[in-house]
Amino acid sequence: MKLRAFTLIELLVVISIIAILIAILLPTLGAARESMQDIGCASNQKQLTIAFTAHGNDNDGYYSYTNTGSNDWFSIHYTQGYFTSPEATICPRTENTVSLDSKGTMKVPLPDPRDPTGTIDGKTIEFYPELNDAADNAQDGTGGHSYETFSWSSPGIWLGGAKINDNRMMSFQSVESSTGADRTYIILDSDQDPVNGPTVWNNLPDELSNNHGEKGLYASFLDGHTSFLNRSEYIEAAMYAGKMGAINLGRAIQLEPGIRRLARPDGGPGYLWQLQR
Repeated sequence: MKLRAFTLIELLVVISIIAILIAILLPTLGAARESMQDIGCASNQKQLTIAFTAHGNDNDGYYSYTNTGSNDWFSIHYTQGYFTSPEATICPRTENTVSLDSKGTMKVPLPDPRDPTGTIDGKTIEFYPELNDAADNAQDGTGGHSYETFSWSSPGIWLGGAKINDNRMMSFQSVESSTGADRTYIILDSDQDPVNGPTVWNNLPDELSNNHGEKGLYASFLDGHTSFLNRSEYIEAAMYAGKMGAINLGRAIQLEPGIRRLARPDGGPGYLWQLQR
């Protein structure tokens, strides 16, 4: 029996079909991979939010003993056993890494009973810098976590009528009496904004600095839910949660021209915030 070989034209046709199928499938596979990474990112944030809530249950209602915007304190929650895997602080969308090889000791910052805006030194514990400091951006693999914590509130009258009269660490009591747990986020995708300089962060989704680019970010709220917010939705969430102090106002107004920052009619600290659309 005479065997028939493929002709050159037939081989080229088969190769062309395979190339077309690959071109069709690759975007679908890429989208599926990104979707799984997004699910992992949201899952990590939920786990960390549970850790903050558990910390509050054991520590007079305080989610995290810090009132600074530069420290995230995942190290304290990890060291004290509120979550067990350092990988929970890494968004799968990123190249970020966290190592426990570098460590030292620190004194836990406790709320000052005489001043709700300050802290006092507590007991000495082990401290892991890479669980405290965020990576510079999503592509940074030199060491640092992927998220930011916002365990404080700023004075002002906010959307929804929440009235806050001092800048303090958030606690169960302060959140329930002002913004509410369903409106108050505590963890966001990291936004270190290297394009704005080493110390000028706008905390708004940008293509170069955010885990999910300019599309938006995940926000985890104190009632336990995590949502993906586009830039406009995030700005609105910040205005409900009393956190516009962390956002570059000029940049925010470019994205959301309806922002209004007015003098408080009661003469209190901060501003009256409105959003007109």
